[in-house]
Formats: sequence, structure tokens, C-alpha cells
Amino acid sequence: MNEKKPWPEVLIGLMLLFALGCAVLAIHAGDKKAYHWGPRILEQSAAGDVWFVYDQELLIARPDGALRHRVSLSALGLPGPVNAIVPLPSSDGDTRMLVGVVKHPEWLIMDSKGRVIDRLKPQGIDVPFHETFHLAAAPDGRIAMSTGGDHRVLLFDTQGQFLAQTTPGLLRFANGLWYENGQWWVVDTNHRQVRVLNGATLKPESALTAPYSGGYRVPALARRSKADSGAITLSIMQNNMQHGVVMDVSQSGELLRTYHSPAKHPQPADFLWLGNELLITESDGFSLHLFDQSGGHLKTWGDKNIQSVLKEAHRERVMWGKIVLGAQAGAIVMGLLAIIAYFGWKRLQQRVPEHAQSDMHSRLGTPRLSRWEEFVASMILFWPLYLAILTMFALLKGLGPFLMGPLATFLKQLPASWLNPALFGLLISMMVALTGLV
Repeated sequence: MNEKKPWPEVLIGLMLLFALGCAVLAIHAGDKKAYHWGPRILEQSAAGDVWFVYDQELLIARPDGALRHRVSLSALGLPGPVNAIVPLPSSDGDTRMLVGVVKHPEWLIMDSKGRVIDRLKPQGIDVPFHETFHLAAAPDGRIAMSTGGDHRVLLFDTQGQFLAQTTPGLLRFANGLWYENGQWWVVDTNHRQVRVLNGATLKPESALTAPYSGGYRVPALARRSKADSGAITLSIMQNNMQHGVVMDVSQSGELLRTYHSPAKHPQPADFLWLGNELLITESDGFSLHLFDQSGGHLKTWGDKNIQSVLKEAHRERVMWGKIVLGAQAGAIVMGLLAIIAYFGWKRLQQRVPEHAQSDMHSRLGTPRLSRWEEFVASMILFWPLYLAILTMFALLKGLGPFLMGPLATFLKQLPASWLNPALFGLLISMMVALTGLV
């Protein structure tokens, strides 16, 4: 007598392999999506050109938005993303831009075309640093660096030799940084202040408290405003440091005006005053926008070449985002179905002992069910449970934004590092519950 093939086990195994493949694809697509940051890191060279970074590319354009040069930063073999660009003083008028890279112990110096012409390694620091978040340069060539999560501002001479640092405990996440009238200005993010530091010692001299604006309360970047004397242009973010708004603030911390982005969910990554007009990068939709001094939106900045490359980068980010959601859906649905089918089939087998099945079949004169028929029977028995799970998932991922409003929006904004463990926990909980139900 031929041994029956274990078709149910094979099918369940294939379902689990498919779920595993979807999980691997979701991780890969998530990594790809993470490299599409959109436009950020705005700066203007001494020659007037606008430098900005998007994803792993550096674009150099004229103030009117005409693209001049495009540089692949990934071709430089950098260990992390470029996170700071600042013009260096030059006696001969040549453009020299200092570039800071995350997780890189040295700075790059680029010429007007974005070519690396030199490197500068900071020296004499008491502890190593690897987080160059923002840079600023004084007219005499001294360089200040804010270290973000290292909570410090460090000062160096023209050769990169360490000179001074801020008082320990003064700052909590040091961000936007600039030099003006013999003083250094830095955004003290978690203390919600813009601090003024001594130009030589970095000792605190004064501070301005950032205002609240709706749900925006965390200051991120700041520059001197061109709209009002003494005012500061400041970006205020939500706690996730993604969504925010750009505003002008007076010397006393009073809100003067807001530069409202045309984006549905504004994500200002950086901003720059071009004469009397404010240029803001927008990560929601990958675009740059120009505003007048009153806060009115003038136009989308950049010629057709700039807008084309940003549109393509955004398309790729959206594509990888859809692949992440689809792969997560496949992993969860197929994993749940495989687990339910396995326990359902096993429980169906255990309801009647093997010897009793044989005795019953012989008395009734009916053939014994094959394993495949048992599996199909279990699927028929528990189809309402499968349908309920699929419906729940479809509501959460598909109709969620329309039916659950803010809750669905919140779930979609959760980082993958939070969402995946939550889904895994849900999967285990449902498996335990279903073990008792089946």
C-alpha cells in the first residue's frame, strides 16, 4: 500500500516560506526607503550658488534655481550621510565649502563644482566624536561644530585644532549653528531655547525661548531673519522631529509670522535666506519653496532639471514604501493563515484516535479521509476566523485612514523598528489564543 504524501504539511511549509520571504523583502525595502530623505542641508557659497543635498546627491544651482552641477556623494565612499555644509572664508574669492559627514572623523573641503580638494581632521578633543550635525565658520576661519546627541558645541582653529567646548550639561541636543558679530548662536533643542555663546570660550551669554505653535514645540534650526531687524527665523517641530513649521521670532521670543508650506504634512528639513526671500526644503513631496518677507508663498524653486530629479527620487521613495506595506501584509497574512491551518489540521487529527478511526471506518464501510481532505475540512470549518483576520488587516492597512482617522495616521507614522515588534507580539498573542480556540 502506497504511503500518502503529506500535502498539508508541504502546503503549510510553503505558506511559512512565503511569509518569511515577505518579511525579508519588507526589511530590504525599508532599508532602501530610508536612503530617500529628500532635499535638505541648504547653504549658499561665497559666489552666491545654492548648495543642497537630496538623498545621496549634491546639487549646486544659481540663486534663480538653474542647476549647475550634480555630484554623487555615494561615489565618495562615505560611511554616513552628509549632514552639514558651510562656506569657508577665502582671501582669493574661490569657493571653499566645508562638508561634515555623520560617522566620519574628518571633514571634506570642496571647490565650486563639488570636487573634494582637501580634508580636515579635528584634533585634540578629549573624547572621540562621530556625529557632525552642524557646522559654522567665523570670518577668521575658526570652525564650530554642534554634535547633536553628544550635547556639545566644539570650537576649532583653522587647522582643526581643538580650542574650546560648551559647559557640560548646558545643552540638550545641540542643533542649528551660526556665527554673528563675534558670537556663536546654537539651538538647544530639548531645552527649547536659542543660546548665544561667547565667541572665544563658548560660555553662555544669553538665551531666547522658542514659542509654541499649535502642536509644534521643539526648535530645530535657526538663522538670522531678513524680514525684521533682530528677528530669528526658526523651525519648530513636533516631537518626532519630522513634521514642523518655519517661523520668524522676535528678540523676546514673540511669534511674528509663519511661513506656511503648501505641503499636506509639512516637513521642513532646512531653510536659507536668498536676499529678501526665504527658501525652504520640503521633505513631504520632495520640493523647495520660495517665500516673501511677509510669509507669502511665491513659487516652487528650481528649474526643470532640479524638479525632475526630485520628482524621480520621491517616486522611488513612494515605491519602496508601498513594497514595505505590501510585504508586511503578505508576511502577516500568510504567517497567520499557516499557523491557523497547522493547529486546525492537527486538532482535527487528534479528535479521533488512529485505532478508533480505523474501527469506525470499517464499521461504517466508509473510506478514511486523506490528509489533504482533512486539511480542506479544517479550512472549511474555520473560514470565518480566516475571513475576520483578513478583514481586520484590510481595514487597518487599506481603509484605516478613512475609518479610523488619527489612529491610522499614527500607526502609519510609527518607525519600522517599533511597528515590526508590535506586529510580532500581536502574531504571538493571536497564535496562543487560537491554540485554545481551534
